[in-house]
Amino acid sequence: MRSGPPRARKTGPEARPDPPRPQHTPPAQPSTRRELITAIITSQPPRAWSGQELALRLQVKPRNLLTQLGEWARLGLFTRTGSGIYALNTPASRYTLGKRQILNFGALIA
Repeated sequence: MRSGPPRARKTGPEARPDPPRPQHTPPAQPSTRRELITAIITSQPPRAWSGQELALRLQVKPRNLLTQLGEWARLGLFTRTGSGIYALNTPASRYTLGKRQILNFGALIA
């Protein structure tokens, strides 16, 4: 380190501008579990995924994930297509006939 008084800054034509300071960017937030599951499911859209498969990919306990998937299905974020099987909730999967949800709209008009 230098000792003594700090140097005075030069002014005028011989002064050099300060180098640009790097802009501070906040660290990226980790993706939420729902975002990760949505990314997995949309990687193969027509396919339904079991909670076991999703838990394996995310390296979490299947029981915990199945509980969460069930809650998200009740909220309408995912569609439960079978026991422990989930797919992305698409407009075609939301049609209902009475109290029964129609998973295959094409079967109604055929």
